[in-house]
Amino acid sequence: MSHEDQQNRVLGFPVSTLGLTALLCLATLGQGGAEPTSQLVWHAGVLALVLVELLRGPDTAPRSRPAWLPLVFLGLYALVAWVGAFLAPYGFAAWLFLLDLGSFAVVVWLAARRGPALLSRLTLPLLAAASIQSVWFLIQRFALDQMRPAGTFLNPNHLAAWLVAILLLAWSGPLLQRRLEASGRWVLPVLSAPALVALALIGSRGAILGLFSGCCALLVLAWHGLTRPWRRRLIVVGILVVLVPVVGVAVRQRHADPFRYQRVSIWRASLRVVADQPWSGSGPRQFPYVSRSYQFADGDGPLQFDRGFRSTHSDWFRVPSELGWPGAAAVAALAAAIAFEVFRRRKTLSPTKCGAVAALTALVAQSSVENLSTRPAVYLLAAALIGPLIARRERSVVPWPGAARALTGAVLVLVFAVGDVAPYLAWRDVRGLPEGRLDHIQAARLSRALHRNPVHPEYWRRWGSHLAGNGWDWNRQAYHEAREAAERAVRLNPTDAMNHRALARIEAVACETLFGDVATRRRASNSYGLAEELDPYNPFIPLERAGFLLDTGDAQGAMDAARRALELEPESISPRLLLAAAVLALEGNAGRDRAQELLDEAHEQAARWGTWEGTGPHADELLRLNLTDEARLRQALSSLSPGD
Repeated sequence: MSHEDQQNRVLGFPVSTLGLTALLCLATLGQGGAEPTSQLVWHAGVLALVLVELLRGPDTAPRSRPAWLPLVFLGLYALVAWVGAFLAPYGFAAWLFLLDLGSFAVVVWLAARRGPALLSRLTLPLLAAASIQSVWFLIQRFALDQMRPAGTFLNPNHLAAWLVAILLLAWSGPLLQRRLEASGRWVLPVLSAPALVALALIGSRGAILGLFSGCCALLVLAWHGLTRPWRRRLIVVGILVVLVPVVGVAVRQRHADPFRYQRVSIWRASLRVVADQPWSGSGPRQFPYVSRSYQFADGDGPLQFDRGFRSTHSDWFRVPSELGWPGAAAVAALAAAIAFEVFRRRKTLSPTKCGAVAALTALVAQSSVENLSTRPAVYLLAAALIGPLIARRERSVVPWPGAARALTGAVLVLVFAVGDVAPYLAWRDVRGLPEGRLDHIQAARLSRALHRNPVHPEYWRRWGSHLAGNGWDWNRQAYHEAREAAERAVRLNPTDAMNHRALARIEAVACETLFGDVATRRRASNSYGLAEELDPYNPFIPLERAGFLLDTGDAQGAMDAARRALELEPESISPRLLLAAAVLALEGNAGRDRAQELLDEAHEQAARWGTWEGTGPHADELLRLNLTDEARLRQALSSLSPGD
């Protein structure tokens, strides 16, 4: 321990260690650290810890540092990510990915600087945090009557992964040392009991896989140092612990779940992304937009595409899907380098280090069926466990010049202010604003958000919708400004169908209220077409396109678009009504029988699915009979006589 660490201690712990512990606990708040406010707070915590390291006085005493091999491959992965971010069509999302990666790397570095002693110091505070999370989970489940609570996480499976890792870390020492300290004979069981109950109630299959893998890793690492009776005891304990979440899964399996094995289809779709873009993938954090082109029918109920996916549901597939095979190779090399460091020191691994390896093994195993990398609480915990495992003692340290430290700190503060604080304030400005025309105060908030974060396409899309409004109180100047805002949103993220759809809506409103010409109608139709290419399984885009074309005199185009929507959702009602109206507009009396047939089919579908509880607005709009559209269609039919 350095002289400085000896001087800067609180309650016997170095200040930097307490700061890192607080960071790991803070990252669990707000959807496991992913909610914007929570993310800003823990990002500020990471920055503060780095500044403490940079601005402390020169320390030439030997210190720990990461081993060079894992560091090289971490740098290689960072390089692949930077290249992918540079090439990504949606730059702001790629920037957020780089912030996550940078935070992970910094925590690895900070944890390595603290050395192996960090693990034993983290154990009790993290177990206490796990106990608090579990108690809150139980309150949510039994007092607040939430069926699938998740503590302060968003997903109960992610909470389960975090709990499993901490339990393995906390119990490895006492089990492998074959004794409990006097102070821990009641502390560890009391703090662990709520976590075990929470795991049983969550019933996560991924947690079972992780817990089983972690226990196996612990046994392999400790096998040669244990007597035969203790080997048996550890095996029995491991089996009993794994059975805890198995009970929860058995209870969950009693309820029918048509989407229980849908992950397999999602994984196939993810591999199709890799097959189409093997070298680059979709780009960092671009998968939610690219995935729209790889949707599949869910096989449940009358609607085929009312359930989509925006994540790979496996980090093993996320990496190649977003960064291509180079990214997957870099991650595999990094994992191999860490494993090599552990294997090289296997004979000298302390019980707490064995617990860290077991916890990491559990996280890696569960990440095969979950996107744990979307939860900062989970990947920061992994970083804090990796650091001490790859730490090496430096023989000597060359002091870093004070001017270089100050300059680096200033740059980091500037990056935090521009790339983190400003986007957060912009998000606060936009939060809660409605779509479409805004009042004066709301428009001022949106304008302020655009100045604070001018690279966010959603804000420009909203600005264009605000300027267009309903089309009855705007002019040509407002049209040009709205169109430019929507086009900028498209440029900032050309892979998002919503941006093209917003541009199409502005052109559609302009065609119906300002120009009424063929050129504007064609521009709107083309933008709808681009949106449909990016989101080809969304029936609402061709449905909206059909309504616009019908209103502006292109009955043939409306008929084609309505047919496309009906092909996507054959049981739906809305496309039938639009198709019937388009048939009458195009064929007149010759299409009367076909239009009546479509209207009758719509009534049959409404009677069949009227009581079906669908997936929210998607089902409401497609499976409910619109009385206004029906009345308009009946009026058009009544104006034609069968004998004409």
